Amino acid sequence: MYDQIAEVRRILSGLGLNEAQGQTLISKTEFEVRMPKTSLPSRIRSAATWTFCVELLPGLIHSLRHNVSRKNYDVALFEVGRVFTNVNDQTKEHRSVAIAITGQRALPFWSGDERRCQV
Repeated sequence: MYDQIAEVRRILSGLGLNEAQGQTLISKTEFEVRMPKTSLPSRIRSAATWTFCVELLPGLIHSLRHNVSRKNYDVALFEVGRVFTNVNDQTKEHRSVAIAITGQRALPFWSGDERRCQV
């Protein structure tokens, strides 16, 4: 399993994406911000103020929003992490991969035939 995860990271990094490091355990307040429409039965039960992450993508979208608000429009992120689901009142853990990309399809070139100026 480790080799497969390492290979996914190698491929995505080679494609120019940056790895984000999310948290497995997030505050229930952050959970409400990330997953406002998640129904109660699908949530993972945990301590009073913390809960397990059930999806990776909301955290990546939060990171994109953070970058774009600071005028960093060309962002390519991925995350490989553990997520948790509640099946028949039992917590199940599995690995997941999420990718979030925004901005220009190709970065500007400053020399050569494909040179273009960014405005």
